Amino acid sequence: MNPLPTLQSFFNSALRRLQMEVKQGQILRSTFEMVALKIGGILLALMGSVFYARVLGPDGYGLYSFVLATVAIVTIPASLGLPNYLIREGAKTVGSLGWMIRWADRHIVFSGLAMAAILLLALVLPVPEKTRWLFVLASPLPLLNNLSAVRTSLLQARSLIITSQWPQLLLSPIITLTVLGAFWLVSGSLAPEHLVAMVTVTAAIIFVLKSHQAGRIAGTHPPESGHSPLSILTSLPLMWLATLYLLNSRIDLLIVTKLSGEHEAGLYAIGARTAELITLISAAANMHLAPKIARLYHRGETDNLQRLLRKTAARYLVATSPLVILFLAFGKPIIVALYGIAYSGSTDSLQILACAQFGFLIFGSVGTILIMTDNIRHCLRGIGIAVAANIVLNLALVPEHGATGAAVATGISLVLGQGLLWLSIRKYTGLRSSAMGF
Repeated sequence: MNPLPTLQSFFNSALRRLQMEVKQGQILRSTFEMVALKIGGILLALMGSVFYARVLGPDGYGLYSFVLATVAIVTIPASLGLPNYLIREGAKTVGSLGWMIRWADRHIVFSGLAMAAILLLALVLPVPEKTRWLFVLASPLPLLNNLSAVRTSLLQARSLIITSQWPQLLLSPIITLTVLGAFWLVSGSLAPEHLVAMVTVTAAIIFVLKSHQAGRIAGTHPPESGHSPLSILTSLPLMWLATLYLLNSRIDLLIVTKLSGEHEAGLYAIGARTAELITLISAAANMHLAPKIARLYHRGETDNLQRLLRKTAARYLVATSPLVILFLAFGKPIIVALYGIAYSGSTDSLQILACAQFGFLIFGSVGTILIMTDNIRHCLRGIGIAVAANIVLNLALVPEHGATGAAVATGISLVLGQGLLWLSIRKYTGLRSSAMGF
């Protein structure tokens, strides 16, 4: 049997459904709103990074980036895996969610203060003076960001996706850029400590706003049983999962930098980050999809859930296909137009990873499905194998092939990880997550 007519039939059918529902104002509207919001956030982040990099200079901006990267790493254990856990549990819960916020806050305050204490060790450790005070200024961030994340998750659980996302995507960079831009115009200078301090102040503002947003839906009623059914031991695997995802997204660049030098790392970084645009729609879609999966699965409405998974996977695969084709056909002109001729060597990485991202999307929202159906340990196993494969393949291919080898290694591990998660879904839930129906 020739697979090409079958594949063409799938795309034609999915495209007809997509066009019909777009005309009716139903399908993809909320997702495209989220995509537009994310694009706005990306543009603001780009404006900010250009301004900060030019004003601070390479040394100052590098110092700022190092401190914020360190904060991002310690923020993950401070989260205790609660953000994804609360999306799932909040979607399953009927009634008020205020008790969930109080329960989560008790744990987050403890872990956030513990991570703040670790950052404050810079006061007594032998670190450069400028770095020491940057860590002090950034020390409240793990606590503030995770308290905000708790409220974001419960807003998502109630399908208030745009409400939950616009403060950090739009308001936060606007406040930071406006205040620091005005300060620079008045004083004529800007230092890394000004930027870190402003990031911390903005995080506090976002937390206050998120508390107000969540307060409108939280209520005060306790759970029907009178005691909390939530368990921190159940959420901890999600923390390890977030750690694995972070490692999997950074290990390739670290290996390229170490084994092939900064030039190859720069080429690879541009190709890899551009290819990530392919998953923008699916990432936005998963914010809407996650609470629906949890709700339908735990109500036992597997037939409705299966239809939802098949339809959304097919629609978003069709919606992202033009971008994949664009990168494959015009990758080099796009790279040169955006980043300059010096980055033309990023084209191979972009095209290899574009193909991998398309293969990644064919399997559907496998990670989200496993998390929302209480199959986290199977997700951990699959992503753990993918991380190990990513490390081994990068170590094998990067020394000889540089950025191109890293793209091949990472592409293989991406598809491998998705395939393993897809197998777990079939085995442990009986659902079919693929856009192609398998």
